[in-house]
Amino acid sequence: MRFCCLLLLLSLPLQADWFAPLDLPTPTLVRTATGEPGPEYWQQQVDYRIEARLEPATGLLQAEAEVRYHNAAPQALPILWFEFPLQRLAEPEAAPSLRQLPKGVRPPVQPEYQSSGLESLQVFTGNKALELRQQGTFYGVVLPESLPAGAVAELRFVWQLKLPNRLDPRRPRAGVETLPDGRTLVALTQWYPRAVAFSDQRGWDLTPFLGDAEFNLELGNFDVRLQAPADYLLFGTGELQNPDVFTVDERQHWQAASGQSRVTQAGDASTWRQWHFKAELQRDFALVAGNAWRWQTKLLDLPDQQVRLQVAFPDNGRWLWQRYALAATEHSVRQLQAYLGPFSVNTLTIANIAGIGMEFPGLKLVGFRGPDAAIDGPAPAYSRTQKHDVLGGIMHEVAHAYYPMLVNTDERREGFFDEGIASFLAYLLEQSWSRSFQSFYGDPAGVAPAMLRADYQAPVTRADHFVHKLDSHYHVPAVALVILRQQLLGAERFDQILRDFTGLWAGKRPYFADFIRFVSAQSGLELDWFWRGWFFSDRHVDIALTKAEILLKKPESSEQLSSFLRQLARRDGTPVLPLPDSLTAEVEQQLALQDHYSAQDDFGVLGQADWQPVAEGQWLRLELHNRGGIPMPIEVQISTADGMQHQLQLPVDSWRATQQQLELHLWLNSSEPVTAVELDPNRVSGDVNPANQRISGPLPVVLLPAS
Repeated sequence: MRFCCLLLLLSLPLQADWFAPLDLPTPTLVRTATGEPGPEYWQQQVDYRIEARLEPATGLLQAEAEVRYHNAAPQALPILWFEFPLQRLAEPEAAPSLRQLPKGVRPPVQPEYQSSGLESLQVFTGNKALELRQQGTFYGVVLPESLPAGAVAELRFVWQLKLPNRLDPRRPRAGVETLPDGRTLVALTQWYPRAVAFSDQRGWDLTPFLGDAEFNLELGNFDVRLQAPADYLLFGTGELQNPDVFTVDERQHWQAASGQSRVTQAGDASTWRQWHFKAELQRDFALVAGNAWRWQTKLLDLPDQQVRLQVAFPDNGRWLWQRYALAATEHSVRQLQAYLGPFSVNTLTIANIAGIGMEFPGLKLVGFRGPDAAIDGPAPAYSRTQKHDVLGGIMHEVAHAYYPMLVNTDERREGFFDEGIASFLAYLLEQSWSRSFQSFYGDPAGVAPAMLRADYQAPVTRADHFVHKLDSHYHVPAVALVILRQQLLGAERFDQILRDFTGLWAGKRPYFADFIRFVSAQSGLELDWFWRGWFFSDRHVDIALTKAEILLKKPESSEQLSSFLRQLARRDGTPVLPLPDSLTAEVEQQLALQDHYSAQDDFGVLGQADWQPVAEGQWLRLELHNRGGIPMPIEVQISTADGMQHQLQLPVDSWRATQQQLELHLWLNSSEPVTAVELDPNRVSGDVNPANQRISGPLPVVLLPAS
């Protein structure tokens, strides 16, 4: 049935103008007003040739690197900045007796600290040692002469690094995990002098690394040779250049790519193997090494591309990984390649190692393990959450192959950007894996616990500036993107916009402002209210239905009014004192005695009557309050006694004049009694309080004065 609407908006004092234009950086020839790279776009490139030696037993790394810094900036640079994030974990020689506990550590647990980080660092140009200026985890290399625009600086770094314990309570992204039987797994990450980003918008990004806000890096080519004990199997970023490094059995397994498991065989730890990897135009380089891996590998044929998939996990009973990890990885790569375009690497390894999960080009670390049980034995007892932690962790990290590994976003300042898109993509992957998937991020109906926290903060907040990073950087942005796709743009338009943005910015560094502008230019919609509410504010969606009434014109004849009043003498339809049939109330005999109180009793406005005006329809008056702050388009659903449901889409523009309260007059093309009025019946708006969005009938009736 048709459902028409007349909106009457009430003016109330405003707390904020949600519809005001956002204050975005001024467009330039580097970054245009339409969110695209401009004709003068530039970015730096830093190439590495590294030779290193890893001693897993001690966690010691010795390395030397030739670094070529290509200065594409339109200015000379007298100093080049690099970062060793693990220096955050360095301990002074005399450790203090009083220390602040890391986040998440609570008594009576006594944190165990081990000194880690750089043990030595020197930088040369030719044979000349260069001055280093340390600032936290940053090291500034002072050049003999400023590096002109368009020129290349050639540097040689020599360093020694102590890796941390992977389970250090300060949650390092790198480190050594020692298994109960004494064997080890090593995450060799953030281990070389990573070039600090230098961009048109921010210059040197010397935002301190405090542990939660992640990384902002330059792209470059990598040529890496690493020695490790012969009983260790390595996986890394890029392509393995010397397959002959494998033993005969390992090489047969690698060539067969059957997807079956192979357990690492203990070799001669007194001998060494050198592994050689190359990667082109990647933002980082990482490896994992271990003498306790169970290894699965498979070649995946995609349109115009073949991707080698690998999963590596401890062989001491990882039942969920044995059964699901490779399948979840293949599912993720297939779906993402179809959704966003060519996959970002030709070799992808998912490694299960204890500690925090983390993404790197071609290598993803996932900490979730599930139950300890015989891999080839019967299914152990495990919870639904354990299973979906493993699957969802893999899918989330694979999604990072596009953001920030392909599209080189700034994780340090805008962590919500890449984590939000990765969480949104993971939600799509999870739901396409199974509709019964226990998704932790992305469902608008489940966002209330995050946004109703007393200390919830806007997603644009840096990760180090709040406690609940998972809420503000993962969950809420993912929900916002789901709403943008499903409710505001439509799936087809949103998907094309995201695909086009990904293609345009592949291998480049966009900021969130570029994404905002691109969505606006491509959609033709003014969405400043959406970005302001969901990303730039700490408010939430809570639109309450506070009143729902039937509006009836006062009956013109005494017979109609008498019938009406008899039915509405009490709200429940039962009169206090039933009158004999021979008697009627005086007020029903004389029309002149009627006023607007005649349709009320001690309980207020009388309930809905069976009597209806002649017209085939009825007026409804609804009152909505925006209690959460964020305006949203809302679906209004009216249910009637004949089982019909009537829907109206209330556009977000309805809130422009009055951003706190709306009064709606609706014409319902049905005379059936209204049984319920409900807002957002499908729970797609992210409203945190569905309990205040429904009023059940019979609705109160208000008699309007005769005109």
